[in-house]
Amino acid sequence: MNKHPFNRRVNAPKKHVLYNRWNNLKQLINNPNHSNYNWYGGKGITLHKAWETNFIVFLLWSTQNGFAPNLVLTRRDKSKGFNPENCFYAEHNKSLEPIKL
Repeated sequence: MNKHPFNRRVNAPKKHVLYNRWNNLKQLINNPNHSNYNWYGGKGITLHKAWETNFIVFLLWSTQNGFAPNLVLTRRDKSKGFNPENCFYAEHNKSLEPIKL
């Protein structure tokens, strides 16, 4: 029995390098058992709702805002959450808050 070829396209985003980073970011914010939760979700740091619920939205924003595999996501204002207005990609050593997602 052959699987419908559309299934491969549906699962393709999970293979994107950003998928694991996105999933880890959600864990930082929402999972009290994550090793770094106390620094993020535990301090009230939030994740932009559209990013949290839709990987494609996060992927599109990232690719339109300088994402490259060697860069890390960081926040301009550490008191604010992860959202399009507050985030950017930077080199690990130049990042104000390196988050290796």
